[in-house]
Amino acid sequence: SAAIAGAGPGLLAAFLSMAAGTFAFVAPTSSWVVTGAADAALIALFAANAGAIVWLADRLARMRQWARQGTQAAAASEEHIRLLVEGVRDYAIYMLDLDGRIVSWNAGAERLIGWRADEVLGQNVSILHPPGARDQATPQEELQHARERVLFREEAWRIRKDGSKFIADVTLT
Repeated sequence: SAAIAGAGPGLLAAFLSMAAGTFAFVAPTSSWVVTGAADAALIALFAANAGAIVWLADRLARMRQWARQGTQAAAASEEHIRLLVEGVRDYAIYMLDLDGRIVSWNAGAERLIGWRADEVLGQNVSILHPPGARDQATPQEELQHARERVLFREEAWRIRKDGSKFIADVTLT
């Protein structure tokens, strides 16, 4: 009952169980009188165990509630960030997986670079590098630098879908 309804109902259930057990099983039976020290010790032990179980069940229920609230807050935060990034039209913002494949592509990237999201998602980021940089393994070096040092930042040439070059302020985190 404590796990489902909380500490109050759990304590009530423990007290009623203790009272019913005392009345039905402690000599003299069908009485509220406890005559032996051993019986009194067993009742006290039952009460202590029941109290500990109620406390633990209540803690677990609260932890589950906090976890649900945290999950809901994280989901709301992720949604806000997603909406913010998708709404940016003056900057190309995209995400890569650890292997350098493009996994997200905002409207700004589509407008500035020319690729639609459905054309570029899953592609390696090297498609945005000029052919000379691809031949020198520059995309892989940039990713490796970001992995090792958490941040890679430079101004570098990139290429649009139509083949035209542009200078980009590149930040990889």
